[in-house]
Amino acid sequence: MVNLNCIIAYLLCMTLYAAAAPVVDNRCNGLADGYVVEIRGCYHASICEGGNVTTKICEQNTVLERDTMNCVPIGTGNTACGTVGRCEGTEYKLYADVNCQTYYWCIGTTFVSNSRNYCSGNLVFYENGCNYPWNVPPPCGTKKVEPATLSPASRSAATISTSTTTITSSTTASPTTTLPTTSLLTTPTLPITASLATASSSTEFPATSSPTTAPRTTEPLTTEPPTTELPTTPSPTSTFSTTEPSTTESPTTSPPTEAPQTTESATTESPTSPPTEA
Repeated sequence: MVNLNCIIAYLLCMTLYAAAAPVVDNRCNGLADGYVVEIRGCYHASICEGGNVTTKICEQNTVLERDTMNCVPIGTGNTACGTVGRCEGTEYKLYADVNCQTYYWCIGTTFVSNSRNYCSGNLVFYENGCNYPWNVPPPCGTKKVEPATLSPASRSAATISTSTTTITSSTTASPTTTLPTTSLLTTPTLPITASLATASSSTEFPATSSPTTAPRTTEPLTTEPPTTELPTTPSPTSTFSTTEPSTTESPTTSPPTEAPQTTESATTESPTSPPTEA
């Protein structure tokens, strides 16, 4: 029983001694004077001096400037501490100040008072955290941002989509051009065949070349339209028929060609009377 009381008393003494003993902060061991151990908000900082941690607290209407670790009046120096941050959006989010040294909290569009804090050391704020400047793109950091390039798969996909679009447009345009061309071709063919049929029935044998050229040459040369004597047009054709035997007999002596010449001479005798009347 006595031994148990001694043990309890010993434990109580050790507890009281531990509570009364000062806590030694060894964070400045081996560090130079002026090293910033910790910055709390815009008003409190822990700095190494003589191997020990020294706490600096700014007075009222002054804020801490990180570049010099001095307390400066609000609105002066290279710091955004003491000012109201700009909030955008509808969520609880961290925002960086213009100098990227400090960051602050926003609830929707409301700035949280006294929520601004410094990044420790030379770190800058980027994407909800503090990082080294060489890992952060401008304007807060110095990281070079490479332009985005298309991968080979995306390039091929873009080429395929372009080609399919071109094919679709070409197939769509083809029926529109085919329909008007067929209608235009079929319309003039009907009068052409009819004219050929009438010309062949009227001239019979020389319908291959001479009848088609004869009316074209005689219409501008003769001034007989006022007399309206269209049947007299065979008279110039008879002159061609008289000259044709000389040209046709040399290469061919076939009797079928001579037969129409005799009939034509018989038919031409009837119009001999007009010269006598003249």
